[in-house]
Amino acid sequence: MLDETWPVLTDPSELQTALLNLIVNSKDSMPNGGKITIKTANIALDETVRLTGVALAPGDYVLLSVIDEGDGIPPDLLNRITEPYFTTKAHGAGTGLGLSMVNQFAQHTGGGLHIASTLGSGTAVTMYLPRRQSLSSAQPGPTGGDPLPVEKGAGARILVVEDDPGVRENLVAMLTQMGYRTTAVENGADAISILEETPDYDLLFSDIALPGGYSGRDLARDV
Repeated sequence: MLDETWPVLTDPSELQTALLNLIVNSKDSMPNGGKITIKTANIALDETVRLTGVALAPGDYVLLSVIDEGDGIPPDLLNRITEPYFTTKAHGAGTGLGLSMVNQFAQHTGGGLHIASTLGSGTAVTMYLPRRQSLSSAQPGPTGGDPLPVEKGAGARILVVEDDPGVRENLVAMLTQMGYRTTAVENGADAISILEETPDYDLLFSDIALPGGYSGRDLARDV
C-alpha cells in the first residue's frame, strides 16, 4: 500500500514531470484504449543490479512503475529507447526526449530505470529511487558513489522550439522549475527571428521534426 512505501529524497516537481512523461507514453501506446497501472513497492538489493545505462549499488530502493496494455516495444529497440531523440512513434508524433529525461532524472537521484516490454501486450517502466534514511543522509548512487547533483539553471536562458503544445508546456514548466529562463516558440522561423533580435541565449532546445520544412537540425546549423 502507498502508506507503507518508504520515503525518498527528490524534487517533487521533477518526479511529477517524470511520472507524467511515462503516463503520456503509455496513453500514446494504446490508441484504442486500455488500462494504465501505477504501482509502488519497496525492494532491498543485496547485490549490484544492472539497469538502463547504470550499475545500481546494493541498498534500499522504492520502485515506481507505470504499466500499460499498449503495443509494446520491439526487443531490438529496447536498448535504444532512452537515447535522446530516439522514438518509436510516427514521424512528428513525439520528440524522443520523454524516456531520456525520465532515465536522467532517476540516475540523478542515485537510482535508475528498468524497462520491460512484450509486443502486443504492453510495457512496464520502473524507476528505482533510493530510500531516504534521514534528512541528512542518502543511499549510495550508481557504482557506489554519492547521488549525482541536479544542476540548477541559475537564470541561464533557453530557447525552446517545439510544435506540440502539450510537450512545449511540459518542457517550459520543467526547465522553469530547474531555474532556467525560457522562451518557447513552435517553429524554426520564429526561433530565427527571436535569435536575430536577442542572440544572447545560452542554449537552444529544439525538436527535430518541425512544421514548415525547417527542421531542428537546420536550426542548429544556422544559429
